[in-house]
Amino acid sequence: MAGTAFVACVLVELVQLTGVPARLPALSLLLGSGFDTRDIGWYAVGSLVGAGLMVLAHAATQRHSATRRHSA
Repeated sequence: MAGTAFVACVLVELVQLTGVPARLPALSLLLGSGFDTRDIGWYAVGSLVGAGLMVLAHAATQRHSATRRHSA
């Protein structure tokens, strides 16, 4: 899921390179209008943090399920 979000963000950033969003105000509000390579790095950081949180949440859920099964 985090990988999909990263790819979607990179695609939006690449669309900004075409200049189309800058010429269409409504699209510019949705996608932004300026390409910045730093954004891709921050998208990667955010995706890694999101993936880490998902792994932690899954592990906590598994521990909780195992504890409930053993105590029943």
